Amino acid sequence: MMKYLDLRFDQLMGRYGFILGAIVLVIALAGLLLAWRSDKAPRALIALLTIALALGAVMFGPSAPRVAKAFWRLAFAPPPPSPSGPLRVGEAFVALAPKAQGEATSAPILARIWYPAAPDAKLEASGGAPIDCAALSRARLADPGPQGRFPLLLYAPGFANAGDDNSSTAAMASHGYVVLAINHLDWTPPPGQPQSFFDYSSEAAYQATLRRGAEHSIGEAKVALQALDILTDCAKGDFAKYVAFDRVGFFGFSFGGSVAANAAILDPRVVAAVNLDGWVFGPALEGGIAKPYMMLFDDEPLPDAKAFASPDPATRAYAKAQDDLVREHGRLFESPDKYGFWFRNAVHANFNDRAFGRDNWLSWFFADPSRVKAIREDYLLAFFDAYLRHRPQTLLNADPSPYIGVTPVKGRPRWAEGEERVPFLAWIGLR
Repeated sequence: MMKYLDLRFDQLMGRYGFILGAIVLVIALAGLLLAWRSDKAPRALIALLTIALALGAVMFGPSAPRVAKAFWRLAFAPPPPSPSGPLRVGEAFVALAPKAQGEATSAPILARIWYPAAPDAKLEASGGAPIDCAALSRARLADPGPQGRFPLLLYAPGFANAGDDNSSTAAMASHGYVVLAINHLDWTPPPGQPQSFFDYSSEAAYQATLRRGAEHSIGEAKVALQALDILTDCAKGDFAKYVAFDRVGFFGFSFGGSVAANAAILDPRVVAAVNLDGWVFGPALEGGIAKPYMMLFDDEPLPDAKAFASPDPATRAYAKAQDDLVREHGRLFESPDKYGFWFRNAVHANFNDRAFGRDNWLSWFFADPSRVKAIREDYLLAFFDAYLRHRPQTLLNADPSPYIGVTPVKGRPRWAEGEERVPFLAWIGLR
């Protein structure tokens, strides 16, 4: 909570201005009602209350639909919106078994696959036991048309999450992509080691976290790439005919963002990667990202001088972690084919389906989860269409963004220093 108390005035107004507007609106309205009932209210007071009423309405008005929708969500808790694309989406839970090597074989990789389904194809239920690759190959895909083959995307979920933690996977399939997602790899703390994977309690703990993060994200990237190998070898039918396995994209949420970035460094088949608000570790944090790359950021306050000088070692280490991430990405975004977008008032959960759970109800009053989901998917689609389908895109370079509350980071080096100002119009929800 303290990090929010340290925000500048413009940052506080950009985040909480609509609340102040609502308070001013209620007070002014109550004052005017009392003045109306009294025949002794000074005209100057009535004029002042009228101005306050107008000011409160201006500050709160643009946010009123979002606030009303937040209360509606709180009452009914609707699921994430259905996929936005024109194609039907099939889903399969698949066990991708490696080829036998002598007497020893490793365990199958459990994966989820979303694909554009033929209009008359029978869609099987995705629950229950996983199917094998032969059964998957009997699925009928939509006709890809003149492009010839559907591009393939890999997806890595957040830490300790399953591969179905983000309905953006199905959304991308509805726009003509095949999406392959693996679960996050289990992690068991070694004997005598900290029980928490992410430990920022000291500088030494932070350095150990960096080592764990690098090892684990590279290991998970290799599992995802192995799943791609197996699917490439075993695919038959429409999957062999209509899916491009040689040039793929990779996107991931949270820890999965590091998995995606490191996979792009490890394998030439991964030609573009997207990080949905995740830390990065290993080569991805050390200047290794050379391919097209995009990161979408939430609105967590960036570290300031007070955080670096804090007497609390955990505060200093966490500030160092944030600073390492932001500075590396600030450097990246000034190079070609690298993009960053800051989503004002969004929280980390807005970049997967956790945002729709009631445990995140408070965030609904600041950012509509359905709107954030639609915007992030528009950026995902524009990015992968540009680098997998070679379709010209204007959204990636649009500045200002056509979406209120989204700020491109490219060309804003002060953002990397935590000094980017919040525009006045953002105080009333108009930019």
